[in-house]
Amino acid sequence: MNEHRAVIETKDLHFSYQSEPVLRGLNLSIKPGTIIGLLGKNGSGKTTLFNCLLGFLAPQDGHSSILGDNSLALSANVRQRLAFVPQTPDLFDWMTTSQIIAFVSKFYSNWNHELVETLLSEWEVPRKGIIRGFSVGETQKLAIVMAMGHQPDLLLMDEPVASLDPSAKRKFIRQLVELNSESGNTVLFSTHITADIERAAADVAIIKSGRTYFQGAIDDLKEHVVKLHIKSRKELDGLGELLQQPGLIACGNETVLTLENFTQELKSQIETTFDADVEPQTMGLEDIFVELAD
Repeated sequence: MNEHRAVIETKDLHFSYQSEPVLRGLNLSIKPGTIIGLLGKNGSGKTTLFNCLLGFLAPQDGHSSILGDNSLALSANVRQRLAFVPQTPDLFDWMTTSQIIAFVSKFYSNWNHELVETLLSEWEVPRKGIIRGFSVGETQKLAIVMAMGHQPDLLLMDEPVASLDPSAKRKFIRQLVELNSESGNTVLFSTHITADIERAAADVAIIKSGRTYFQGAIDDLKEHVVKLHIKSRKELDGLGELLQQPGLIACGNETVLTLENFTQELKSQIETTFDADVEPQTMGLEDIFVELAD
C-alpha cells in the first residue's frame, strides 16, 4: 500500500435530505495506518458521511474515494480489503453464530479462523441459539468480530460500541489497537463519546455544521482550544476585535473564555494590549467537544 496516498478522501462533499443540508463541503483525508475517531453531535452527518464513502448515497456535489476508488464505483478488490460495521447491524438473524461465520468466511480468501475464534471467546459471543435471540450488545459484538475476520486494510465503524457494556468496550478498544499495531490497518470509527476516542485513537476528526472543523492529533487540538483566564489592569474593551470574535463582550478587568485558535503570539498580544496576566488552561477532549457543540 502506498504510504503517502490517502486511504479515505473527501473533497467538498455536499449532501442534503429533502433540501435540508447535512454535509456542507466536508473535506477529509486519512493516511494509511491511522486510527481516527470521528466526533460530532447526533445529527451532525457522521452516518451520512459513511453512506457516501461506501457508495450507498450519491452526494449532490463533491466526491469521495476509498483505497483509491471512487466511492460510487468501488471495485471487487477494494471491497475485499474493507469492512463496515453499521450502527444497527443487519445480520441474518435466523442463523446461529457458527452458521453466519461459516457463510461469511467463504467470501474472503484471507479469513483468519483462529482470530475469529479467539474474539468470539474473549467477547463472550453466544454460540447457542439463533442471532434473533441475542441482546443488542451481543449482536453488535458479533458484527464487529465478523468485520475483523478477514483483517481488512480499512475498517469503518459507525457508533460501534454504543450498545456495549464498559468491560466489552475496553476489550474492543484493546483489540482494535493490537490489530492496528500488528497489521498497520486504517480505522475510522464514529462516536459521540469522547472517552472512547481517547482510549483508542491518537487522531480525531470533528464534524461541525456539516464541515470538518478539525482533523489531526488530539494533543494538537488541546494546544489550540484552551480556556483563557485573563486578569488585566485595563478595561477589556476591544478584546473581541483582537481575538477576531466581534460578538464577544468583555467588561471590566477580568474574564474567562474559551479560545479556539490559541497561540503564544496571541497570548503575548493580549498581555501587551491590556497590561494583563493571561493563563491558558488545557481542556479535556470532552470539554472541548461540549464547547464547540454549543
